[in-house]
Amino acid sequence: MQMLKRLLGGVLGPWHWNKTGSGPADVRIFLQRALDARKSGAWEAAEAALREGIAIHPSNDSLHVLLAELLRAAKRDDEALAEYERALALGSQQPEIRFNYAATLERVGDHLGAERVYREVIEERPDWDAPYLNCGFVECKRDQYESALALFESAIALAPDLAQAHAGAGMAAMNLGRLPEAIQHCQRVLNIDPRNGAAFQQLCTVQYEIGDHQGLRATLAGHQDAASSADGASIARALALPSLLDSRLEIQQVRTRLSAEIAELGRRELKVTDPFSEIGMTNFNLAYQGEDDRDLHERIASLHLHACPGLAYVAAHCARSPARADQRIRVGIVSAFLHDHSIGRVMQGLFARFDRERVTVHGFAFQSTADPVYRAMTRDADQWTTLPRELAAAREVIAAARLDVLLYPDIGMDPLTYFLAFARLAPVQCTTWGHPITSGVPALDYFISTDYFEPDGADLHYSERLVRLEDVAMPGYYSRPYEAATAVSPAPGFDRGRRVYFCPQMLFKFHPDFDAILADILRRDSDGEIVITHRGAYDRHRLQRLQSRLRRSAGDVYDRMVFLPRTQAPDGYLQRLRGCAVVLDTIHYGGGNTSLEAISAGALVVTLPAAFQRGRHTYGFFRKMRFTDTVVRTAEDYAQLAVRIATDEELRVHLKAEQQKRAAALYEDKGAVRQIEDFFERALAAAGSA
Repeated sequence: MQMLKRLLGGVLGPWHWNKTGSGPADVRIFLQRALDARKSGAWEAAEAALREGIAIHPSNDSLHVLLAELLRAAKRDDEALAEYERALALGSQQPEIRFNYAATLERVGDHLGAERVYREVIEERPDWDAPYLNCGFVECKRDQYESALALFESAIALAPDLAQAHAGAGMAAMNLGRLPEAIQHCQRVLNIDPRNGAAFQQLCTVQYEIGDHQGLRATLAGHQDAASSADGASIARALALPSLLDSRLEIQQVRTRLSAEIAELGRRELKVTDPFSEIGMTNFNLAYQGEDDRDLHERIASLHLHACPGLAYVAAHCARSPARADQRIRVGIVSAFLHDHSIGRVMQGLFARFDRERVTVHGFAFQSTADPVYRAMTRDADQWTTLPRELAAAREVIAAARLDVLLYPDIGMDPLTYFLAFARLAPVQCTTWGHPITSGVPALDYFISTDYFEPDGADLHYSERLVRLEDVAMPGYYSRPYEAATAVSPAPGFDRGRRVYFCPQMLFKFHPDFDAILADILRRDSDGEIVITHRGAYDRHRLQRLQSRLRRSAGDVYDRMVFLPRTQAPDGYLQRLRGCAVVLDTIHYGGGNTSLEAISAGALVVTLPAAFQRGRHTYGFFRKMRFTDTVVRTAEDYAQLAVRIATDEELRVHLKAEQQKRAAALYEDKGAVRQIEDFFERALAAAGSA
């Protein structure tokens, strides 16, 4: 609005008069009429005055500029662009006018055009911060984050206290994986503008991603003015758990603190309108502590419902038995990870293999990607919808699909799907082993697992009703990713002339109990080394904490613990699997997709089954294969067997041959798909009769 008023005033000056036609006095009359009408809110009269002036003076660029500004303010962007282009063709080249022209191009989605014009303005006015700023945001929309970051840094050099520039730089740095920079920029925004909610959320997200638990709790406690809800920030602070802990004692301390904070919050009057935006996190890190989490998960879910009763939304078609013209079961699958991710790779087979005589399947994702897993699912789904990353809107979209069954593959990994699961959006709602732990959410009816995953008495581990598929490797259809073969070239990072014990799990799976096993292996094999992989900047805090912990617990052999970035080389991970002596499965929370890949590639995996499903996947795979030669019962047995396999070539060759004979049982199992369909039919019938 200020820009419009300033331009309206400016073109009344003599430097901007049109020198042709009926003379400047006539032009000034139309401009003044437009200005007076706009000041009084008479938009139509202002537009009429300018159009009347243009009819008399069609070559007066000032009239076209002012009409463009008026139309742009009214969000009539296509018309505004036409007027800007007429003014520019008539010789109006002021940087401010071209800047607004670029901003309008940006608004209509012409990002390349907007970038070109912004850069022209930068060339002419290198001392003006605004075009750097806007061009940076355009480059972010084009996923050109390196370029965007350079533009934001130029804006900051000109205006060090420009909060928007620091916010943009933080976003660009985060997308580039330059997380310490992202944190610095977000903190700078909050120093300039303590109420900046976007910077607060971004800072919390980055601190959560990199495992900076202490920093996250400090942010949540110290920037209450920026939080969209003080109650939401209080709940988030309670859920901000460390992703790596130093000892069993610390685990118990963290759980005791969480339990007390949940109880205290539950006694308060809380109001949260949108838990996704106001809380924005789940109790994800609880799963890696090796304990029974059902009670805590149920209490956390109850706390969310106490703070936001609207979470228990019920879709209209679930409130009654809907008429069904098509007797096929309408199944929806919703996840933030339906792409080239462990979740996507497990779900891909269901989209392709469901019997379309029995089931139609509707995929719900939150973003589109170009990877082959995503493309395959969108091709094989009967319907595919990209959901808005906003709780109420996403809920309405799913409800409109009038599903019979809704499957959440991974409740607890993404906050939006977690909070969606509180709603009743289908008569039957279930989750499964993507995040292999109970949700505690009342609206989830079933947890789909297998008899090979679950120990005796496992029903007590779940708030959902446990469904055990019979004699299948997993609740899904998984295509074999590799063929077993001998390594033909050195694996990336495996070049120190030692036997490699390879542990490719995420760092947050390294329970303190695992430290003693790792140290025992290296003490038994003086020529061995343990290779642990990490995700660079994303694991900075976790890596530092794990290294510090291992120095204390395994100091005498720590020098043979090697920490490598995950390989970016084509087939680099496959080379590592084939080049190692043995793969080490973490305890309490072991490998799923990781073990399926290792077994496929011919690597031997040593595993120690745990008390809960999340530590029994590899064991379950071996049970399905009828191959348990690499399964152990104690920590001492674990180290002893791992070293025996690594140092005894004859044994290793024998075990690999036996494993290879049986590995096919894990992959392309249509029987699992048929059992899932059978379960859907039974569950829907039970829901209809309830």
